[in-house]
Amino acid sequence: MSDWWQQIGPLAGPLGACSLLTLMLILERLLFFASLGRTLVKRLRPLLTAARNGYWLAAIEQCQGQRGLPAQGLQLLATHRARPRVQREDILSLWLGEQHRKLHAHLKWLVLLAVVSPLLGLLGTVLGMIQAFGALAAHVGPVHPAVLATGLQQAMLTTAVGLIIAVPALIASHGFRIWADAYLALLEDLLNRAQLALDGVSDAPTSPDTDSPDAAAFTEGVAA
Repeated sequence: MSDWWQQIGPLAGPLGACSLLTLMLILERLLFFASLGRTLVKRLRPLLTAARNGYWLAAIEQCQGQRGLPAQGLQLLATHRARPRVQREDILSLWLGEQHRKLHAHLKWLVLLAVVSPLLGLLGTVLGMIQAFGALAAHVGPVHPAVLATGLQQAMLTTAVGLIIAVPALIASHGFRIWADAYLALLEDLLNRAQLALDGVSDAPTSPDTDSPDAAAFTEGVAA
């Protein structure tokens, strides 16, 4: 492995740094979004189900003291429920903007690494070709493939390594962006429905019938 890495030439260090940064960023985002995925299943979907039935007073009560973005959003809305709707919307907009920044954190760095890595590989290709033609120019006598082999190998290896780094970085950046946008859309839908219910716009009841199976299922789902 060390011999293979040394054959990359002078760009082994920069490409190694890019690969390490890419791996660290992907793992960090995977852990972050995996925790959001569990929150989505356990809390957000039951709350969205409640939105269709207007059970927002019970939802806000169930969210007290709970963790996760859905619970935080409803708690924030409950804290400022006495304010005018315009002020509540401004407060929620600022809060959602903060969550947007957290969900999209480091994604631009992944895009940058996806752009820089193949360019470093291309630079290594050029340097390898220069080395190959330099060896050819200095060679005296019949030309054998071995004369060009070292430079061409360096050229091909750097290109391959650059692409190996760039492809996962690009896929991860776009995949995480899609994941973040979908989560934010559900979160915004949740808070918009809560806003309407607090303003009395919803046609559904604002408190559940505690004897109904749907209300019991909702309470169990949110408390899970």
